[in-house]
Amino acid sequence: MVNFKMTDSDYTEQSKYFEEGVHKVKIAGAIMDKMDDGREYVEIGVEGSEGETAEVRMWLHSEKAFKFTMCTLWGIAVHNAKDDTQKDKIRQFFVGDFDDAKIKKVLEKLDGYEAWFTVYQSDRTYTNAQGETRHSYDRNIYSYEPKPKKTTIEDIMGPVTAVDTDDIPFA
Repeated sequence: MVNFKMTDSDYTEQSKYFEEGVHKVKIAGAIMDKMDDGREYVEIGVEGSEGETAEVRMWLHSEKAFKFTMCTLWGIAVHNAKDDTQKDKIRQFFVGDFDDAKIKKVLEKLDGYEAWFTVYQSDRTYTNAQGETRHSYDRNIYSYEPKPKKTTIEDIMGPVTAVDTDDIPFA
């Protein structure tokens, strides 16, 4: 068995996570893969300006999922084009039949592109290995800056102010 010594200063956080909300990110690699049940997906790595990292999974297994995924990738590619000529070439590339090779070519080109990433707590829950019920988080990627979700009463209604109930007549 190896014998090494660890000190407090040896322990550093391995990665930083995104807070809930909207974040401008750079794409840090993307892969295409398949679940054990045969459902195909693309997984896109993202990096934030403060070293945060995350992955976003987008599905390819149904026509609706495929079109949603390809529209998102198309938007990211177009928004990162250097000029109108390149935008037109990208738009033309995304028309027609797609096979695995064409999808992988798109994913290779995304590396380093800017995009927008959101993280919000979901209504879905799961039970972790310790038997605790935890909330899932929805993670999405966009080609444009989405408006932040309204998550609190103050976000939805505005500032809350106290009401003097002494002046309200009750029957």
